[in-house]
Amino acid sequence: MYYIFLLLAIISLCLMINFIVKKMEPTYKKALGILLSFALTLVFLYLFVFPPYGRIKSDFKDLVETKLIFIKHPTNYRNYETEEGLREIPLRVWFPKDKKEDKLPVFIFSHGAFGVDRSNEILFEDLAAKGYVVISMSHPYQSFSTKLSNGKSLRVNKDFISQLMKNNSGLTYPQRLESFRKWTGIRLEDMNFLIDEILDRNLPENLSEIIDRDRIFLGGHSLGGSVALEIGRKRYDVVRAVVSLEAPFFGDIASADEKSFSFVKEDYPLPVLHFYSDSLWYRLTDLKGSEYNTNLKLLDADPNKYINIHIKGAGHLGLTDLRILSPFITSLVDGNKNTADYKDVLEKINSETLKFLNLYR
Repeated sequence: MYYIFLLLAIISLCLMINFIVKKMEPTYKKALGILLSFALTLVFLYLFVFPPYGRIKSDFKDLVETKLIFIKHPTNYRNYETEEGLREIPLRVWFPKDKKEDKLPVFIFSHGAFGVDRSNEILFEDLAAKGYVVISMSHPYQSFSTKLSNGKSLRVNKDFISQLMKNNSGLTYPQRLESFRKWTGIRLEDMNFLIDEILDRNLPENLSEIIDRDRIFLGGHSLGGSVALEIGRKRYDVVRAVVSLEAPFFGDIASADEKSFSFVKEDYPLPVLHFYSDSLWYRLTDLKGSEYNTNLKLLDADPNKYINIHIKGAGHLGLTDLRILSPFITSLVDGNKNTADYKDVLEKINSETLKFLNLYR
C-alpha cells in the first residue's frame, strides 16, 4: 500500500518537469509551480520510505518505564573517543512499573552495525513488562546516530562503513580475522564495562538497586549478537545465557593462517537461543570453516541447551523493528525476503525469547 506514495512522487516529479519546460508568464508563477511540485516530490518520497500508517505498537508500553542514562569509560580506541581519553555510552533502559521482585534480572542488548538502541523496542517493552530490566546500548560511531549527554549528535564512522561494505572481498584469512576484531573490539570494551558497572553497583539513576547482578543475560542482532556471544564465552561465570539474532561466532576464531581459521576447541559454555532468517538459514551448511563454523556446529549439538529457530519469511533486517519504520529500506536490503506478516515474526521472536530467558531466570 505504501507504493501509492511512490506513484504520487512520480506524478509530482512529472508536474515539476512540466513547469520547467513550459513557457509561463509571469515568471514567478512558474517558479512557484516548480518549487511546490519539488516540495511535494520530496514529501511523497519520504512517506514512501517511511510510511506513517500500519506501524505496530507494543501492547505493553503503558506497563513499563523508560530511562536514558549515560556511562563513561577509558578507551583503548582513540578514534572512538567521545572526549579526550574517554568514551560515553548512552543506555536506553526499560523496566516494569509494577515490580513483582525487589531485584530483577537484566537483559543487555547490542544492536547490529549501523543500528540504533531502539532496534527491537517492541521486544524490549515485552520483556520489561514481564519482569526484566532491559538495557539497550548505543555504540558511538558504530550506531547510525548517537546523542550524547551534552546534546551532541554523532554519526556512524565512515571508515567503519567502508570496512563493512568491503565484506571481506579478496581478503586472506588473517586479514579477515583482523577485520572481525576491529569491528568487535570497541563493542567488547563497551559491553564489558557495562557488565562491570552492574556488578559493582555503579549504574546511575538508582538502577543498581533494582537489578539482580546474579541474573545477567546478553543479546544482540548481527554484529551486536557476535559481541554478546563472545562475552558469553569469556564471562560465563557472570552471564547466564545469550540470545542472538543471526550473528556469527567471531569470538570462536582462535587464529588464522593463509589457508583457514582455527577455532576454539571447548564447547560453548552457556545456553544460546539463536534466531535465523531466510538470509542465512539455507546457506549455513555451506559455511563450514567460516566465521559461521560454530553456528553450524550448534545445529547438531544439545537441542535443550542450544536452541536454533528459523524465522521463515523474514530477512536479516526483518528480525528488527526497522521493518515497521521503513518496509521499503528493509525490503531493499533484505532482497524482498520479508514475506511473512511482521506481527507473526514479532510474536515468534518475543515469545521464544521470553520462554528461553525464563528457563534460566
